[in-house]
Amino acid sequence: MKRRVAKFSVTVLVMAWSLGGVVLAESLSIVAVSGQSTPDDDGVFSLIFLSSLNNRGQIVFEAYLDDTNDGRDAVASVFRSDGASGLVEIVRNGVSDPSGTGRFRSMSQPSLNDAGEIAFRANLRTNDDTANFAGLYRGVGGNGLQEVFRSGQPAPDGDGIFGNAGGPVLNESDQIVFFSQLWVTNAVDGIFRRDGSAPIVQLARAGQSPPDGDGVFQRFNSLAINNSGLTTFLADIRDAHTRGDNGGIFGIDDSNGLMVEMVRTLDSVPVGHGFFNSLGNSALNERGQVVFSASIGGLGVEASEDSGLFLVQNGTGVTEIVREGQLTPSGDGEYERFGVFALNDAGQVSYHATIRNAASGSANLGGIFRSDDSGSAIEIVRSGEPVNGGDVILNFDSIALNNSGQTVFLGLLSSRMGTHVPAGLYFHDDALGLLQIARVGDSLLGSTITRLQFKGHGESINNQQHSGLNDLGQVAFTFDLADGRDGIAIWSPPATVPEPQSLVLVSALLLAACWVRSRGGVKPPRR
Repeated sequence: MKRRVAKFSVTVLVMAWSLGGVVLAESLSIVAVSGQSTPDDDGVFSLIFLSSLNNRGQIVFEAYLDDTNDGRDAVASVFRSDGASGLVEIVRNGVSDPSGTGRFRSMSQPSLNDAGEIAFRANLRTNDDTANFAGLYRGVGGNGLQEVFRSGQPAPDGDGIFGNAGGPVLNESDQIVFFSQLWVTNAVDGIFRRDGSAPIVQLARAGQSPPDGDGVFQRFNSLAINNSGLTTFLADIRDAHTRGDNGGIFGIDDSNGLMVEMVRTLDSVPVGHGFFNSLGNSALNERGQVVFSASIGGLGVEASEDSGLFLVQNGTGVTEIVREGQLTPSGDGEYERFGVFALNDAGQVSYHATIRNAASGSANLGGIFRSDDSGSAIEIVRSGEPVNGGDVILNFDSIALNNSGQTVFLGLLSSRMGTHVPAGLYFHDDALGLLQIARVGDSLLGSTITRLQFKGHGESINNQQHSGLNDLGQVAFTFDLADGRDGIAIWSPPATVPEPQSLVLVSALLLAACWVRSRGGVKPPRR
């Protein structure tokens, strides 16, 4: 039998003095680690997966459990961390579904909102073990789960039955949107929304014409919903008479249910010459703005200027954010290609771009930049620049941006050259500059970090879901350790405490440190 380890919380806090008060350096809190017992002591965590973080500091994550009270291992589960209040179990394998007709087998793609409500996709088995089915569920855990839909139930218009579904996208207004296949004579894709306990509403489906009647929808991608109920999506279109097979970004307004075309291939670009040849992933903010990547074609468009990032808002048209061939903010090199990107509610876009014709050779690998719809842009970091520990960042991955303009990303470091595994996690703030959150090789829980993972924006078809960065500047990430354990942690950025509170705070910290020391410290769990 595996050794159970008591539930615990470890927070590392470093303090420094500055004029005007006490500056608290960043803190790192361990949320869960393999070998740790579940809140009800029914199993221990064995594997912990990538997570999302809301603006209250709550985290949702998937995990496998070993050594449960009924003797099972590798039990799939979903948990929410409520900070100092501890962990809340949402669901696990073997638990009955809300209807009582089946049992959960596996769960995936959990999302959460700022109220702490969670939605997830699940595979289930009927109680008589004769059939499998899939569904979407929402709630806060325990008896609070609600079935959003299940495979086999009729479509809202009666034309077909639900099949498999993608992950749900959840807003703060009790609304969920999701992709699902519909089975009629064959499988067709559709987009659906459910408001609370109201019936499911069909928003779009393959075979339906877009608003201008030119062509029919074929497939959907980049689904998002904001708190005003605006749903946006990217669609492939076939059989168009005037444009041929193409694509577009569309929005559906919750106030009137009308679908509008926001941008479509063959539309003219807003600056210079050319037209949108193809549209890439997109993301939505609370202002109703959508950022998207695009390739550009047309007479006279050179290969050196045929891609970019653009912002569109219904009624105001398309704005160019950045385009291939433009000079970088420092003037050292030109943008070449654009990778992952993220959008905030201020209309700012953080993105990874490769660079050509830079004066320094390594800088050609690229960098992380932030631009907005006013045309202003900053360089956050360039490849080849030194970071903490004497390392140099070679490449970038997994980017996120919050409403304060703070950016988080993973970097491939020179010390890990040849591994192709991101080895450093970094945080940028306009006032604080670039801070290292964690890196491979750092000491943690009596071992060393061997792997880091972070959930950025734009890494799935549901770009708009919470990432591992929130508006408080907190960052949630998962780690693997050299001793075989893995876990999840939350990092908080530095903050300054006003001078009148300084002595009280210092005293409280010292007392807390003495209390931990008097109890023998906190020992890391072992498997």
